[in-house]
Amino acid sequence: MLVLLALAACPALHHALHPDSNNPHHECLVTTFIKGQLSEAELVTVVIAVVAFLICADLLPAILPRLPFEYRFAPSRAPPGC
Repeated sequence: MLVLLALAACPALHHALHPDSNNPHHECLVTTFIKGQLSEAELVTVVIAVVAFLICADLLPAILPRLPFEYRFAPSRAPPGC
């Protein structure tokens, strides 16, 4: 939210991010926020969804069941030698 407010308050920062920000038909997150088409409640929902995704992506490998057999230590499956 602070980054969005900084980009909305400083047109030079917004122009550094988007070179075509002077175009009247330019639409991005900053311009929709400036026009009042984006509320803080919608941002909170998006932030919660992103944080939940990142937490699940980090914890999911630890929760998944481990294989009961380690295939790295299995004997070779090649046919017996003559």
